[in-house]
Amino acid sequence: MSKIQIPAIVVTLGTMSMINGLVLYITNGQYLNSTNFPKIFIDFANFQVFGVSILILIFLVVALLTWFILKYTVIGREILAVGGNKESAIRAGINFDKVQIFVFAYMGFLAGIAAIAQVAYTKAVDPNGLVGFELSVIAAVVLGGANIMGGRGTILGTFLGVLLLGIMQNGLILARIDTFWQKIVVGSIILIAVSYDHIQYKRTKDKLAKIEVES
Repeated sequence: MSKIQIPAIVVTLGTMSMINGLVLYITNGQYLNSTNFPKIFIDFANFQVFGVSILILIFLVVALLTWFILKYTVIGREILAVGGNKESAIRAGINFDKVQIFVFAYMGFLAGIAAIAQVAYTKAVDPNGLVGFELSVIAAVVLGGANIMGGRGTILGTFLGVLLLGIMQNGLILARIDTFWQKIVVGSIILIAVSYDHIQYKRTKDKLAKIEVES
């Protein structure tokens, strides 16, 4: 896909739809519960280290690994450069195809870990589970300060965004707010956060332009 320059969001949505349909075809929509899982997997899901669930530890390890890649590796700096300005990154000698393939592969790796964690947490497999959850993911990332167009964002910000969104959704559930209102809240968060980020970015850009003119 990187060779024919298809936009990443189109590839993501297209493959997501294909995989979702393939999973439903293979499983015939069959729901699995803990009785279908081997004992070792159930024991893994219940494993704790100093009272902390193994799932939380996996989340922290993945966050630290991603932070390290972005902060201290060449490919990590190239990812940020491509996200910030693709054309400038290519002119600087960065191999765009290599970076994009790595990002897609790494996201697939993280998706696999997330799937294992989700099954371990719920102790069930639902072929229709988490459908539409991608909007919540976008909302969490944007809340964490990441630019939806790429180039800006931190792992710590994303962690805080996930935490904030989780607390917010939990609060809506405890307040017995209807499910459709929760979706409206998530959608509103995305629009407001993206709009605010874009306005701040334009203001910063305008200030830089004025400084260059005055100099």
